[in-house]
Amino acid sequence: MLKPAQLYSEQVKEKMINCWYDEYYKYYSGWTGNNLPELPDNCYETHNFVSVDKSNNVIGYVSYHVNWITMSADNFGAISFDKGNLIFAKDLLTVIKNLFHVHNMNRIQWSMIVGNPVYCSYKRFIKKYGGRECAYFRQCAKLSDGKLYDSIGFEILSSEFKG
Repeated sequence: MLKPAQLYSEQVKEKMINCWYDEYYKYYSGWTGNNLPELPDNCYETHNFVSVDKSNNVIGYVSYHVNWITMSADNFGAISFDKGNLIFAKDLLTVIKNLFHVHNMNRIQWSMIVGNPVYCSYKRFIKKYGGRECAYFRQCAKLSDGKLYDSIGFEILSSEFKG
């Protein structure tokens, strides 16, 4: 179930800190380290959500920047703290549907570091729901292992969304 992340700030902080030194999550920040998400006291420029299970435990986090001029959700980010949990997958799809159907966004944009295990999931998602890979940037990210990585940009326009 989706909830405003601000209501779960302590759980979000704890979950994020637990990911900092886990090799699986090294692709999330796209940088050599991580920081805690800044959860603002408003929802003007960013929207931050958590996915919680039936016991009210945070199982995932979703955030994005809202550009009200271009009606675009930029820097869309999602992280699952419970890999493979279908509740989080459904909540993530709800966030995306709401962006187009409730907030009337024109575009969603996100990127990922090449090598990230979620790449196949992103490919399946854009094939099923619309969108495309729109950019490839070489050696633009340095991760905690000290290596340079390429990045792939994705986007979905409201006219392409099949949801």
